[in-house]
Amino acid sequence: MRHSTEDLNSGIIDIIKLLLKKMALFLLILVLLQSFSLNSQIDLPHEFIAGPTDGAFPLGSLLLSGSFLFGMTQSGCVNGFGAIFEIGTDGNAGHES
Repeated sequence: MRHSTEDLNSGIIDIIKLLLKKMALFLLILVLLQSFSLNSQIDLPHEFIAGPTDGAFPLGSLLLSGSFLFGMTQSGCVNGFGAIFEIGTDGNAGHES
């Protein structure tokens, strides 16, 4: 079976288009990573210190409800069994129970 030059050119053009799309995606990812460079500082809304009024070792996933993220810790707080906490999506610390 013989292929025409036109078919061959069309296949090469398709491969080049695919490569250009992949390169564009790669460059976009590089730009995004650079904007979040390692030199940037991240402010923690709360640091768990494990005490009678604070949980320790956040565990599991966060649940988004409205403008708050809810989560839990595996230890600390009053009985040492952990706490349920909320943090505002704006970074402001909520409270623990």
